Amino acid sequence: IGAEAAKGIRRATPVVSGTDHPTIKAILQELYDKGYISYPRGTGTFLPRDEAADASLVLVATTGHPALAAVSVRDPVIRPSTYRAEKRSGTGDAEGPAHYAVVPTGRKFDAGAVSSPAVSLYELIARRFIANHLADAQDEVSSLSVEIEGRRYSARGTIERERGWRVVEQPETKAVSKKAVDGDDHDSAGIL
Repeated sequence: IGAEAAKGIRRATPVVSGTDHPTIKAILQELYDKGYISYPRGTGTFLPRDEAADASLVLVATTGHPALAAVSVRDPVIRPSTYRAEKRSGTGDAEGPAHYAVVPTGRKFDAGAVSSPAVSLYELIARRFIANHLADAQDEVSSLSVEIEGRRYSARGTIERERGWRVVEQPETKAVSKKAVDGDDHDSAGIL
């Protein structure tokens, strides 16, 4: 994998935090050799448009991971920001990478067929792929500001209205991002 992709993976999960590049590369290669992820040498963060048709098949395959077995995506959201490139071959250039995001394949995942670190890394990749195919999370933000005897007091709260992509969020990552509060149209984790 490229250096930037390895940095992104290390930052994205405590499972591989502090893990060196060769170790992450070996874990990804193990998953690739078993047919569970796409080619792991790319630096892209998006997919070719023509792969959108396979999204449902890939989403079903991810349920082989024990932590993802209960996740169901009945009507996947196909976002232009995820599927935004023409399929390419050869080397990358100014128009884009030769290889796209590292994503799960349509092969049903078998946690017993790979090492423990590979199971954890596949979970991260699959969670991000699933999140990109779920509806947007929606929050309601309320704020109140009052002035009493010349002093201003303020309070602000957020209520989650729709979990959306957060249904696949790992328990330790419950914080609502500033983008979600400010109302950006899409705030899910990017594809690796």
